[in-house]
Amino acid sequence: PSSGPPPSRLRRPRAPIEVCLLVSLVRGTSACLLSSLRSEGEMEASPPRGGTRPPSPPSETTLSSLPLEILEKVVSHLPVRDAVRSSAVSRAWRRIWESAPGLALKWGYDADPAVADAVLARCSGTVRAFSFDLRNGSFWLADGWVRLLADKGVQDLALHFSQGRGIEPHDMDASIFSCRELTCLRLSGCDIPAAPLGLAVFPNLTWLSLRGVGFPDNGVRDLEALISNCPLLQVLWLDELQFPEDDEDQDEVEECVIQAPNLRDLAIESELGYDFGWQIGELPSIEKVEINFNNYSHNRNFVQLLTPLARVRKLTLKMPWRESNMLEGLSCCFQNLKCLSLHTDFCTISGILSIICLLKNAPNLEELLFQIEYDELQHAELGVDFLNAQWAEGLFANLRSEACVHTDEWVRLLAGKGVQSLTLFFDEIGPGRHTIHPWIFSCVELTDLSLGHCRLPAAPSCFTGFPNLTALNFTWVGVPKHWEKHLEAIISSAPSLRSLELVNVWINGNDFDDWVIQAPNLQRLTIKSDSDYGWQLEELSSLQRATIDVDDYDIDRDFVQLLTCFTQVTHLEFHMPSTEGNALEGLTCCFQKLKSLTLQTNFRHTSIMLSTFSLLRSAPKLVELEIEIPQSYIQDEVDTVDIDFFNSLWTNDIFANLDIVTMKDVTCWSNEMNFIEFVLSKARLLSSFYIYRDDIFPHSKPPEEAVIKIAKYKRVSPKAMVFFRNMEVSTHNLLIIYSYVVYSLVLSSKP
Repeated sequence: PSSGPPPSRLRRPRAPIEVCLLVSLVRGTSACLLSSLRSEGEMEASPPRGGTRPPSPPSETTLSSLPLEILEKVVSHLPVRDAVRSSAVSRAWRRIWESAPGLALKWGYDADPAVADAVLARCSGTVRAFSFDLRNGSFWLADGWVRLLADKGVQDLALHFSQGRGIEPHDMDASIFSCRELTCLRLSGCDIPAAPLGLAVFPNLTWLSLRGVGFPDNGVRDLEALISNCPLLQVLWLDELQFPEDDEDQDEVEECVIQAPNLRDLAIESELGYDFGWQIGELPSIEKVEINFNNYSHNRNFVQLLTPLARVRKLTLKMPWRESNMLEGLSCCFQNLKCLSLHTDFCTISGILSIICLLKNAPNLEELLFQIEYDELQHAELGVDFLNAQWAEGLFANLRSEACVHTDEWVRLLAGKGVQSLTLFFDEIGPGRHTIHPWIFSCVELTDLSLGHCRLPAAPSCFTGFPNLTALNFTWVGVPKHWEKHLEAIISSAPSLRSLELVNVWINGNDFDDWVIQAPNLQRLTIKSDSDYGWQLEELSSLQRATIDVDDYDIDRDFVQLLTCFTQVTHLEFHMPSTEGNALEGLTCCFQKLKSLTLQTNFRHTSIMLSTFSLLRSAPKLVELEIEIPQSYIQDEVDTVDIDFFNSLWTNDIFANLDIVTMKDVTCWSNEMNFIEFVLSKARLLSSFYIYRDDIFPHSKPPEEAVIKIAKYKRVSPKAMVFFRNMEVSTHNLLIIYSYVVYSLVLSSKP
């Protein structure tokens, strides 16, 4: 009897390999082209049983029959890695990428310069774009690349020369000026020679970005000539430029005029260097300007500087310290200015007058941002009367927060439309400054409410809560004084509430009313804040997950009563309080369902260690334990204990089911090391112990010393593995430490 159909019927005819590989390479760039092709081996209808398949007629539209220029066009749209790999499609494809016009050779951060050098040398077609980050030792390759790229008509060129202590900037070859097809040039960490005279060196350039670039020959004159030789320039970014004049008296530097008829975006910045004497000439097309210098020249005329910028729509300016109003006499009007960002302070009268002078000349301003930079103490204390005296008609006439205006209107409309799920988060720091419109209390159909970085108004007397609410999230929400009872009412009036998150809810005032969180169907509770706002917990019979993270608990907080509310949870995160005595002494309840426990605690005080063990003894089913050690400025342990101290706290139920332990921000002090040894010697089912050393804290013990100790600790679990690494460390160092610890501990993992 036959064991099955012949092999010819088991195998389905496949398309030629070049079709399959090309489809995977182009990644959709030529989908329209490929969808119209039929391969030489395109599958046809199966022949009758027992018959033979007739030979396929030659196709007129096979991939091999496509003109070479079409194949090159397809390859030219691929990333450089895929373009080169297309040579593996077939013998006919071996050199297509080399002649493909307009390749984009954009290399990643860790690319090998030798590979880039070889690929560029084999390219016979034009190169549309080239970018590379060079390390010290391979800078010299750039000059050869630039000469080749100039011949290949490169349009987009980005070269970054990595800088570091003791590394000299690379001297760019004059061949850079032969790249006359450039439309975008980005250079970083190099010196540029003087441009040829009487020649528009970059006639097509629209984007020029120079960061950490020096002009050693003729200083600012070379920069001025470079800009003037780019007639189509639209974007100019200058950051930390270097000139020979930087070493001389900054008040005697030669002036450089920046003028470009098509320039729309200008950014000039320097945090380290000095003002190199630049001036702004005619910029008739300018729309966006950013000027940020830490060290302006003392004779800088800011009225003269800002006058050519009267057409801008967005302006960012760092204002320097001056003894007098630096903008006195500013007469131009910034009619188009919509967005203004000022890096300044309010320490001096002269600085405040300069700010107001600029604001008076921006009648259509809509967005205003202050970034306060206090470099000195406040010299004068001004009252509101002084500021009112500076008021002028039209000041702040159009200033508004467009998003907030719209939000209030949205809330009003949504309340009338019976909205059920509402999420509003504002781009602010802390509680923010925007107060939600009282219409929020009319959205009585809400089932899910999430608010962030905003403030709530006083609730109307008729407000009775959100009866259908199932999820409530307040993150950095400010509420009025004595609003605690409103929160209590919102929670208690929602019998279906299952998720409650109160993260940094900010209650105005210093005296807080006692209030109760009770929700019989609540399954997830999160409370995170700097201060304890007097809340209590009751009737949380359905709770499964709880997070309590309070930096400064109330002095009268009963922690035994608090934790008794969590006996049914499966996951618990708890910030252990810092008290003089055992805060959990007398805890008798058992957390039979608790599988995962995260504790923020430390091993510096005996009282806190006792509190920690009081909780651990009450969790016999614990599987995962994570301990986060808060950073402290204490340079040593207050109470020093040994392994016998931990052994005295041992009971048979502790760690009986423990499988995974994680400790973060470990300083490797003796108490922590003794705890690690204790866990390894008692947890019989332990499989993984992750230790993250605090490499930021200056008093952490050396990692090598800790590794040697841990390798010697007895482990009662035969499968226990210990993983040791730094919290923040480079990839290279992480690999070395990780490999060393893992191998040394696994090999010595016998009980």
